[in-house]
Amino acid sequence: MVYGTKKSKIAPSRLYHEQNSFSKKIMVSAGVSFNGKTRIHFLDMSTKVDSEAYVNLLNDSLLPDCDELYPAADFTFMQDGATSHTSHFTTSFLEDKNVDFIKKDEWPPNSPDLNLMDYAIWNQLRDAVYKGRKEP
Repeated sequence: MVYGTKKSKIAPSRLYHEQNSFSKKIMVSAGVSFNGKTRIHFLDMSTKVDSEAYVNLLNDSLLPDCDELYPAADFTFMQDGATSHTSHFTTSFLEDKNVDFIKKDEWPPNSPDLNLMDYAIWNQLRDAVYKGRKEP
């Protein structure tokens, strides 16, 4: 530490420059089913993903993808326990759209058989992204 002088009088090489050691935060949404997979959707993390933003994602992207995979609408939609997924606003939207979905109190949260995205897909994606990267 340097005391008693102005920062402008200190050589830049002697100043501490903070660096971000983590990659930029990004939210990704996708679906996997017996009939295939949805497109991968990237969410803008500059604002909080609340129920309204999530419903917009459902309406504009995820549900149309599900309709392409299941034209007869014979699918059950599953999401994790995030607040934006389990809110009254979101569940009302899904009910109004006649989407069959697993409700929060009916969903086993730690089942690797039902949570492919959490227990298998994201781990493989993470491994592919960080392959060859050196540990700090």
